[in-house]
Amino acid sequence: MRRLILGCGYLGRRVANRWLDAGDDVWAVTRSAERAESLRQAGMRPVVWDVTDESVEELPHADTVLFAVGYDRSANHPIHSVYVDGLARTLDRLPANTGRLIYISSTGVNSQ
Repeated sequence: MRRLILGCGYLGRRVANRWLDAGDDVWAVTRSAERAESLRQAGMRPVVWDVTDESVEELPHADTVLFAVGYDRSANHPIHSVYVDGLARTLDRLPANTGRLIYISSTGVNSQ
């Protein structure tokens, strides 16, 4: 099966490893060219892209898409632009024959 993961952090990387162990082809979206090389060495096919960026025309076809994007406070993007606009931008760039989408979100606790 062809799998696409957006967000190869703690959870995304573990899912990717499970899919690789099952013999699936895994594409991994990352914001970092350095991280892309690490993903390639792990057997994935990296795509360098940030969900807040308009530059990608189309993402690879996948039977399953995992959207597990985390919020990076140091990137200076509003939360809405990552989780809402980023998801919409991702959906717009997926081929029409894309299979299932798995959306994972989390909550953070900030000191008051």
